[in-house]
Amino acid sequence: MKQRFDRYLLELRLVLDAIDPARFEAAAAKLTEADRLFVAGLGRTGAVMRAFAARLAQAGRRVHVVLEPGCPDFAPGDVLVLGSGSGATRTMTAVAEEARGRGAAILLVTGNMLSPLNREADQTLYLPPTLSGEAEGASGVQPGRTAFEQALLLVLDALAERVAERRGRSGTDPA
Repeated sequence: MKQRFDRYLLELRLVLDAIDPARFEAAAAKLTEADRLFVAGLGRTGAVMRAFAARLAQAGRRVHVVLEPGCPDFAPGDVLVLGSGSGATRTMTAVAEEARGRGAAILLVTGNMLSPLNREADQTLYLPPTLSGEAEGASGVQPGRTAFEQALLLVLDALAERVAERRGRSGTDPA
């Protein structure tokens, strides 16, 4: 068991070490300054994105989960944060196009810099797919996209904490 955990942690460390600090700070600035925030993702990535929405709300941000009941329309000044390992999910591409058409900015967190979603995004945080087993021919330590989702959770938690700091709040303060 310990050897398995050690391999998982090493894989996550490699992914996290590859994140560009300037892109991370730019994303935090965008999320701090936006009028409203929207998050979207499907499957397990969607569950991570909903957890991110909760963290952003704790940071004092007005946030909505796309495709959930009661989610308002996008408007200029809004930011949509999309999580997608492949960056090619048709539903997320449609959401991005809708947001863009209504004047919202798009922040993508993905493992595929050459994806259709990357072309829609204003900003991208990149989690290397060759380490998460998502690139063609890559063999990650963990099955499927598990490392992407785990890294996504850690990155988004850190991003929410940074947004809270920029707003003069503790990352754990309730809203």
